[in-house]
Amino acid sequence: MKRIILTLCALLTTIIITAGTIDITSGSKKFLKSKGTICVTFNWDNAHWANGETLQQRWDKEYNMHIEEGEATFIKGFNEENKKLKAVTNADNADYTMTIDVQKIDYFFSATSIVPGHKHDIWAKVTVRDKAGNTVCEITIERMKGSRDFVVYDSYIKMMRKLGNELASL
Repeated sequence: MKRIILTLCALLTTIIITAGTIDITSGSKKFLKSKGTICVTFNWDNAHWANGETLQQRWDKEYNMHIEEGEATFIKGFNEENKKLKAVTNADNADYTMTIDVQKIDYFFSATSIVPGHKHDIWAKVTVRDKAGNTVCEITIERMKGSRDFVVYDSYIKMMRKLGNELASL
């Protein structure tokens, strides 16, 4: 019995430590239950790495590819998780718009776990508006942890998919 309790405590501690913080700062997540479309746009203008370096500096010639693939993967992740509200990139006739202001991305190599690998975390502010331009919901993402991978680029892509999944299932 003691082993079961200790195992459950260890599992709970691990979940709490590895969980990212996604908080609704204003509004409601009811829009996620509606049927329709949501136009997703990213703002990468102020995004930087945890060490202060810009994404453009780090990714250099691959910057546009990383941004495009990351955004496409986010939309796939969102649409996998939410069967009613579909994420699109075209604002024409979309029921909602979601603007994701990426603030910071962190990258590190985790060697202390059972399975070592590259990992990315993300910080962002999300604003959802309806057709009339009214703010429906504001969300703050504080260090949402991505998934581990042996390839750096794949770790970033997995983080973007997880972000889409997490936002769609709030």
